[in-house]
Amino acid sequence: MAMTLHELLERRFGVNEEDFAAALEEFADRAGPLSVVDVRPVEYLGEAQQSTLRRLGASLQPLRAEELGPIAGLAAAHAEIVSQSTTVSTLAKRLGVDPSRVRQRIYARSLYAFKHQGGWRIPNFQLESNRIIPGVEGVVWRLSPTLHPVAVVRWFTTPNSDLTLQDRAVSPIAWLASGGPPEGVAVMAGSIDEL
Repeated sequence: MAMTLHELLERRFGVNEEDFAAALEEFADRAGPLSVVDVRPVEYLGEAQQSTLRRLGASLQPLRAEELGPIAGLAAAHAEIVSQSTTVSTLAKRLGVDPSRVRQRIYARSLYAFKHQGGWRIPNFQLESNRIIPGVEGVVWRLSPTLHPVAVVRWFTTPNSDLTLQDRAVSPIAWLASGGPPEGVAVMAGSIDEL
């Protein structure tokens, strides 16, 4: 029969559940959404929390992105995208429009957005100063609505050998920002199944 968490923490590690939870909570509060990558835990934890985690066998050495497994890597990438995104109301203020206009664009799929904690988040890669990069609306609607936000952002921001400026591969968003026609990028967007 498996031990309960309480029994496991007490018997195997000599730590009570409250101390363990407090250490995790403090770490999460102080380190933020990207806490698993390139953060020195000792900079965020007090001595008591460090001691608790060490008794559990935890390493307090920072992880590098390449050390993460695929699930943790996706979670870190998603957290980064969330942190580099804006809310509907913030974008509306930035663009000088009503929030309902931003939501209209999201629902019409002329602006890429994803749900996060019950609200829409709009990745900033689509923005240049106080405007949406021209041509985005002609591409976003072709993306499958089932694509993960990480896949969408990576696709838009990764250089593509089919898009070149001055003999250099550029990303779809850089292509659009340079004034390149959106039609070819839209065709590419429609052929993405998963990344």
